[in-house]
Amino acid sequence: MSSFLAISAVTAILRGVLQDSVGRHDLATVLGGDPEVSALPPDRIEVDEGSPDRINLFLFQATENPAWRNMDMPARNGRGARLGNPKLALDLHYLVTAYGSGDLQAEVLLGHAMFVFHETPIVTRQAVSDQLAALPAGPLADALRSSRLAQQFEPVRIVPRVLSVEEVSKVWTALQSQYRPTAAYQVSVVLIEAEQPTRTALPVVTRGRPVPATGSDEGVFVQANLLPPVPTLEALAFPFGAPAIRMGETLTLSGHHLAGANIRVRFRLSLGTGVLELPATGTPTNTTVTVQLPPDPPAGPVTPDSPLNPVNWRAGVYEVSVVTEQGGVDRESNRLPFLLAPRLDSVDPVPPAGPLATVEVSCSPPIQEGQTVSLLVGSRELAPEPFAAPEANLSFTAPGAPDPLPSGPQWVRLRVDGVLSLVVNYQASPPAFEATQAVTLP
Repeated sequence: MSSFLAISAVTAILRGVLQDSVGRHDLATVLGGDPEVSALPPDRIEVDEGSPDRINLFLFQATENPAWRNMDMPARNGRGARLGNPKLALDLHYLVTAYGSGDLQAEVLLGHAMFVFHETPIVTRQAVSDQLAALPAGPLADALRSSRLAQQFEPVRIVPRVLSVEEVSKVWTALQSQYRPTAAYQVSVVLIEAEQPTRTALPVVTRGRPVPATGSDEGVFVQANLLPPVPTLEALAFPFGAPAIRMGETLTLSGHHLAGANIRVRFRLSLGTGVLELPATGTPTNTTVTVQLPPDPPAGPVTPDSPLNPVNWRAGVYEVSVVTEQGGVDRESNRLPFLLAPRLDSVDPVPPAGPLATVEVSCSPPIQEGQTVSLLVGSRELAPEPFAAPEANLSFTAPGAPDPLPSGPQWVRLRVDGVLSLVVNYQASPPAFEATQAVTLP
């Protein structure tokens, strides 16, 4: 999610998009001079005989997004302790105003700006990163680059907004400035979230009534009813019914029309552009395909860019699809999401030598640059000490008195990009907590 700097970052990105387009379309030749692109309040723009032509972008209103407003659970419990970091979801409302020094020039500028935003309905994550990277060097630019706007789940969308004559009159009266040709736009959604430690409950071990024949819970079932004649995935199965999969484990994909030649399984990281492909394992059928994620460490020598190299994987949310050759043409199925959970290979408490207690862990796959990682000891969340990515060995430090970590056995979970390591042994019947995922604190 983004920080509070995201509002300013959005304005800077929109201004950069307009500025880049002015150069590409050579408006200097059309207007007889280079037009400026600014982000100032209209009352601060001086208009006189020598003023340059200008497109001005002004944020005149920010409102809460109604669709996201009540998405989060309550942020605090009855004692006032923080349970989560609710997102502030905002819609930003802009006025795009054209200032021309001669006849018809304002109309040219306004038409150009409206065309640019019409052709850019969605600002991609790559465009966000590129525009922020192109800002002139300085403290403000460095701060905007750290706004995490490119990492939020929802992309930034630009939508025209229709203002009535009465609304336009009220806006310009409030601005105490002379009216100029103007178009209004709504930019949504900007998700702002605090970076405060939270308390996270342990996972649910069983769901639903027990099934007498197997002793397991009945769980939740979803079944598709239509069978289109194309490769289609309907469900994913993880080892022993776990909610996520880890490196080295086998993923089972179920659907229909999956048979063919050269069957591969394609993985896409939701918060990235990388694509990894692995060949199907076992004997694929028309309804079932299995694939084994590479173990960590790898079974044999691998090249740095190989999908069998664990360094090229990262814990988080993925989308998976099946690619099969049918009739000499590669056909890709629909995509289903799944969680690649980090694996806690070892957990070692370091006896405190002062007011701090340290817990050292090793994990798989390694933590990559830009990933958000924390360690949950019981219901306490610990931040990592600085590390150089990729890194599989991490240290987490918690403050001592007056709020030390509880002593005795504690369940430990590693959270990477919002995905928790598995603390439950789903192979047991009924499922139980995994003894290796506990640490005894002094």
